[in-house]
Amino acid sequence: MYHLENTVRDYAWGSTDLIASLLGRAPSGGPEAELWIGAHPGAPSLVLGPTAEQHDGAVPLDEVIAADPVAHLGDEAGARYGRLPFLAKVLAAAAPLSLQVHPTLERARAGFAAQQAAGLAAEHPDSNYKDDNHKPEMLLALTEFTALCGFREPRVAAGLVAQLADSGALSESAREAAEQIGALLGAGDLPGAFTALLGGRTREVSPPVLDLVAQAPAAVERLRADGARIDPGLAELDALNGHYPGDPGVLISLLLNHVTLSPGQAIALPAGNVHAYLRGLGIEVMASSDNVLRGGLTPKHVDVGELLATVDFRPLPVPFVEPIETEFGQRIYRPGFEEFELQVLEVRAGSDVPVDQRGPAVVLVTSGALVLDAPTGDVLVSRGESVFLPATAAPVVARLAQSARATPGDDDGGSATAYAVTLPPRAQ
Repeated sequence: MYHLENTVRDYAWGSTDLIASLLGRAPSGGPEAELWIGAHPGAPSLVLGPTAEQHDGAVPLDEVIAADPVAHLGDEAGARYGRLPFLAKVLAAAAPLSLQVHPTLERARAGFAAQQAAGLAAEHPDSNYKDDNHKPEMLLALTEFTALCGFREPRVAAGLVAQLADSGALSESAREAAEQIGALLGAGDLPGAFTALLGGRTREVSPPVLDLVAQAPAAVERLRADGARIDPGLAELDALNGHYPGDPGVLISLLLNHVTLSPGQAIALPAGNVHAYLRGLGIEVMASSDNVLRGGLTPKHVDVGELLATVDFRPLPVPFVEPIETEFGQRIYRPGFEEFELQVLEVRAGSDVPVDQRGPAVVLVTSGALVLDAPTGDVLVSRGESVFLPATAAPVVARLAQSARATPGDDDGGSATAYAVTLPPRAQ
């Protein structure tokens, strides 16, 4: 079992204090958007201390695994993936992320290969694909967490656009654009409305649509002043426009489910699901990939053609993931993807909890301190620390460390909380 040092990505939308507060350390002074825990080559965790005879000091986790995939991943995962199949992140959004979608495995492989054949480096700003893998993901809220996730029923979105058109606050051109978008939605044509708002494959958004984007927040204010019921999606327009003025993604948000998660709630995001995280702190787990196709709320590259070929336009309810409570005190979130599950470890004195481990795992402690006890030895993991558990470490049991136990007379007896990512049963 190896202690890890993880990279914090300083994207501009990140919070300045949420990750630091969770891990019990001082803020860096800048935005801290994502803490990556895994072996993706974009920002692999570093293994601290000796890991094998040939490794000493801080070594990237992907290199450690590549040196002996079977020992670290297990026979099944080593043969199937040849690399750590999942990536865990602590995600802290103080501002909206881009409207985005992730490709299927087949599309990622084909797109990445085509880029390589064309000589377009993965790091190029116009690159669509950073690697050859898909990126199904799950977000578990640690605070109240707001997101856009998947398409609403088009008739519901049509009703919201109709409210804008009827507000009396739009210019003639903006009102006509609202009526045209509303007509497409009323006919059930989500692809048509989505494409019209993006400006088609050339991304040339029409002036009337741009007028509608600019005037939509004022229309919401007029509706609010008139005492109209304001849908959460409509209420979000002003904030989105404040971050990305004039971006068509402001209006595309009306086509999507607006969801606010309470701590402990989770959503699954399969390939093709258009989504955007808006604000909050969460644990995000995904297949090990950095492939993102953007459609709005961003100054970054948008390839409308590739996006339209990737989006799943089926309207669906919010894809909540309900946890499984086991007789062993485990709380497990299984979103139905073969690459990962997430287990919440809540450990008290005298109530050890086994790690639901198959193949490799990573564990992050967010409160207290744990001893992870394995047949090969044990390791102390305190708040803010993380470890990699190779397949050979299983079975692992988490128990409260002596340092985290409460003083005599303390009613709760001490506790610790951690998050473990490993493979689900169906992956074996």
